Formats: sequence, structure tokens, C-alpha cells
Amino acid sequence: MIVIDGGSASDPAAAAECHRENLLLKKLAPHCIEDTGGLFVAVAGDDEAYIADFPQMCSACGIPARPLTPTEAREMEPALSDRVIAAFAVDDAAIDPFKLSLDNMAAALQNGSHLLRFSQVVGFETHAGRIRSVRLRNTLTGRETIVRADVVVNAAGAWAGQVAALAGIDIRRCPYCHQGRLRVFMTLAPNNPDQPHPKATGPPDRAAA
Repeated sequence: MIVIDGGSASDPAAAAECHRENLLLKKLAPHCIEDTGGLFVAVAGDDEAYIADFPQMCSACGIPARPLTPTEAREMEPALSDRVIAAFAVDDAAIDPFKLSLDNMAAALQNGSHLLRFSQVVGFETHAGRIRSVRLRNTLTGRETIVRADVVVNAAGAWAGQVAALAGIDIRRCPYCHQGRLRVFMTLAPNNPDQPHPKATGPPDRAAA
């Protein structure tokens, strides 16, 4: 299971986006989500000014945060430290990523998509700074296939950097990347200062949630 974070008020833009995605996932795939709720807690020695500001910061981001007494928090989660001095209940949840992925595949197939199993991206064909096609290799047979595409989505997770590198992009130095993740490459070009810069969804200072 993976936790759906309701958002951290320390980064208002990120917090608001996380909360919107939280609500969207709960609406689109409720059968893949366990609405567990979550706790933000502080213990003795934490920044008390931050604790005092936390409810207002959450409110400014549109994130519901219900204050709890330490006793109430420990009733909800007995493993909490006895040094807890403040706690807030938030609308976090846990998601089954495998079920969600399978449902995404099924929905895509129902809407006319094609699913290519055992297919590894091994290259891109570009023209004038744009990807025109993707070269795939079947990992069972070794056969290669060319797929033309107007938009390429890099959803390779831990291998996203390797896939981007095939197009000459170092996502570690991409200003549209955040925390090592990048959502969508609308345009990908080789390392060439005369070519357009890769584009990604999200503002330049924060492309991923």
C-alpha cells in the first residue's frame, strides 16, 4: 500500500496540489483506496511556533486539519510517543497501487488503447526537437517495434531517468523536475541549446506532486 498524503503545510503550493490529487483519486478510484485518515504530530522539543501556525497554514491551503488532544491521538494510534504535545487529524489514505495500475490498463483498453507487454523503451526518434516515435524491444523475443506518438508520457518510475536519457535529457538538471520525479514530457529534445527545452506539466518551480 502507498499513502496518499493530504499535503504538508510547510510548502503551500505542494500541499494544495497534494490535497487536490488526494480528493481526485478518492473520487476516481474509491475501490482502490482505504480512507484511513492520518495524523500530524509534534513532540516535546519541536518548534512550538510552527505548531501554533499549523492549523492556519492548512486552512490557507484548503486542507482540513482537526486538532486533537494528545490523549485522543494516542487512542487513535497507541504507538505514539508519550512525549506528544500536539496532534492534528488529516484526510490521508492508503492506496493499492497494483490494483489502481490494473484498473488504469483496463480502462485504457476499453477506450481503444493498446497494451504492449514485455516492451522496453530502447530509443526515440526525434525531429526538430520533438519526439516523433518510440523504439520498443520485446524482452522475450528481441523484436523491435516503432510506435509513432504526438505525446510521450514518461511514467517509468525508478527508471524515469534512464528513459529520459535515451532522449538526451538529464532530469536531475531539469528545472521542471522536483524531487527526482517528472510527470509528462510534452516535448523531448537531445542536448542541443538550439532545440526547445523539454516541457512538463506543472509550474517551473514544481512540476510533480
